[in-house]
Amino acid sequence: MTGTEGHDHADTRYLDAKATVDDRALDRRVADRLREELPPSPTVFDAGCGTGVTLPRLREWGVEPAGYRGVDTDAGLVAAARERHAADTVSFAVGDAVAAAREAADGSFDPDLAVAGSFLDLVPVGEAVDTLAAAVGPGGLVYAPFTFDGRTTFAPAHPADDLVERIYHETIDAQPGRNVRAGRAAVDHCRRADGQLLAVGASDWVVRANDDGYPNDERYFLSCILGFVADALFVDGGDGEGPTDSAEAESVDADPTDRAGGAVADADPTDRAGGTVADADPTDRAGGTVADADPTDRAGGTVADADPTDRAATALTDTDHTAADLRDWLQCRRRQAEAGELVYTASQFDVLYRA
Repeated sequence: MTGTEGHDHADTRYLDAKATVDDRALDRRVADRLREELPPSPTVFDAGCGTGVTLPRLREWGVEPAGYRGVDTDAGLVAAARERHAADTVSFAVGDAVAAAREAADGSFDPDLAVAGSFLDLVPVGEAVDTLAAAVGPGGLVYAPFTFDGRTTFAPAHPADDLVERIYHETIDAQPGRNVRAGRAAVDHCRRADGQLLAVGASDWVVRANDDGYPNDERYFLSCILGFVADALFVDGGDGEGPTDSAEAESVDADPTDRAGGAVADADPTDRAGGTVADADPTDRAGGTVADADPTDRAGGTVADADPTDRAATALTDTDHTAADLRDWLQCRRRQAEAGELVYTASQFDVLYRA
């Protein structure tokens, strides 16, 4: 996961929504190589297991683990995983996954495969890869899908995109052990290590709406991503509120000028949240630049008075942008997501290494 502190990225619903994004992103060539290399009925260690999504994914590939141990720092996720995947050969534990892998290397558990999905950007890359490799032992496999690698993009374009990405990534990198370029760092480390880098592939996240809107619960996933970015931009995440529940959000089929919850059928179409914006750019109707418009956020909160984080304020001093541009970026992206117009991508690698 690539969020910052604030909005909860150890949220069960977020991880469930993320699963369909991951399924699309997965590099099939790397996955096929993994299946070729696995022994029959392998024993699996899952670092940062979340809700245990690795288990059904392996089974979909025709792989039935003889034993499985998942470790995650979040007790709520571990509880959900235990409820979903109860079996005699399956166990989940709350704890530090790298420390648990180190214990496995000492003989407490003997895995053939260590999985580290969306994990290596959360921890020191080299230490984690070496510890997982030691856990599986010579000839064992380390599989690290969805390893973030330093590119976050949103479309349509906004003038503040580059600045927002810079602040977001610098905020991530400032956290102990984090690395927004973990994908390339993992590849480089595996190349130089004593084992063999078996396969590398791109597994970029791409989230966009189709004719029926965002698929599955990916509207919620997208709102979480915007929440992570908002936490990097503003001291209270923009409005102090979490992601919008897609089941409760205003319908994208509603009149797009309705942004304040009230009926607008008879209202002047230039009316936005109760105030006339007749002098605003007429092309702004759910997604354009709104620098001159009412600063009320149409998709869940007000960011007009939100204060930039210290990092964002420092970044602004090196540019021609202002805090108002950051507020406009967040308002614009929330409206676009609400209307099914926002496209989000994140660059990632799938890495397969033989110890």
